[in-house]
Amino acid sequence: MKSRRILINIIFQSCWLLAACLPFIDSGSLFSGKTIYVRSLSLFAVQHAVNQAADGDTIVLPKGQAEWNDSLSISSGIHLKGQGPGNTVISQTETDGSANLVYIAGKQGAPFMVSAITFTAPASIEPNQSTSIFIAGDCKNFRITNCAFTAQNGHSINIRGYTYGVIDHCDFLSAAQEVIVVFDGNNGEDSWLRPLSLGTQDAVFVEDCTFDFQTKGDHAITSNNGARYVFRYNTIQSSRDTNSTQVDAHGNYFADRGTFSVEIYNNTLKSGRSWYGLYIRGGTGVIFNNTFTGDYPNPIVFTCYRAFVEDAGTPCGYVACSWPAIDQIHDFHVWNNVCNEAPASVTVLDRGQDQLFVQKGRDYFETPLAGYTPFVYPHPLNK
Repeated sequence: MKSRRILINIIFQSCWLLAACLPFIDSGSLFSGKTIYVRSLSLFAVQHAVNQAADGDTIVLPKGQAEWNDSLSISSGIHLKGQGPGNTVISQTETDGSANLVYIAGKQGAPFMVSAITFTAPASIEPNQSTSIFIAGDCKNFRITNCAFTAQNGHSINIRGYTYGVIDHCDFLSAAQEVIVVFDGNNGEDSWLRPLSLGTQDAVFVEDCTFDFQTKGDHAITSNNGARYVFRYNTIQSSRDTNSTQVDAHGNYFADRGTFSVEIYNNTLKSGRSWYGLYIRGGTGVIFNNTFTGDYPNPIVFTCYRAFVEDAGTPCGYVACSWPAIDQIHDFHVWNNVCNEAPASVTVLDRGQDQLFVQKGRDYFETPLAGYTPFVYPHPLNK
């Protein structure tokens, strides 16, 4: 009799564990498709629900905390929805440099969304390694909203591909290096062949977000490989004097193409000390209506990699000997930026031939860009 009760108990517990991993499906969802309620926050349970979902479905995660030692893989246009930052908390335990907590292979015509989740990562991750949300593919209307990230040394959001969307109302707490990374596809070659698209939705938008560098930090956003991004209406706070650059855009170094375009405006930047507030190394774009408060030796800095990187095999001793260098700063407009209530002008670094390659009145202008109108704010996806 005792052995029978033990057997029944084992069967009951097994069924309960299985039920916790199986989703509850409600076909009455308001998100175009069905809503799938996941009973457990385990990686197995969430991945099982994602595998059942189709484009337009919503996966609702429960309250609680969970540690994942592998990636959640998403390849459909779904909405992954938690119960709010602090209520649904997913922690990364894998510290390998190639690890991604959530990997999304987006596709055109299938918008995806991630909302209301806290993502954490251990401080033991090497700087600039690993990612909380990795976005690939060619989706043109993704949204990451109302999430909190404590990524420590790792990236919070890493975007790689011909993909556009919006990151809004997210808090990046105890941020570290390269919080948001934006790269276009095919090493940037394709992006440099497409027309200039300033003032349109053809970019990765980051708006209404807060970045808090408590101990150390570098780059709330950075980019390369033909990236096009819009960084607007955000707040960056560096409470210590360990931040070197708060907003960044890489240029062409040797192989991959540089950043294509950036639009940086209406942001509030604060710092105990940041050597560079904005560090632009290539491409074109606009910078306006940004407010810097604190210790900024150089609030807006321009440079050109190829003009100061030494190369003994060239006549001038640097990678580039004649203007213009490939992907360098060009047709850039900067206006109405303020640092500690005084106008914030552009500083061109004095390294190698930097100041020969990047010149005011030829490569950049401290006047508004004629005919430019910012894309509608808030972004249509930010609703």
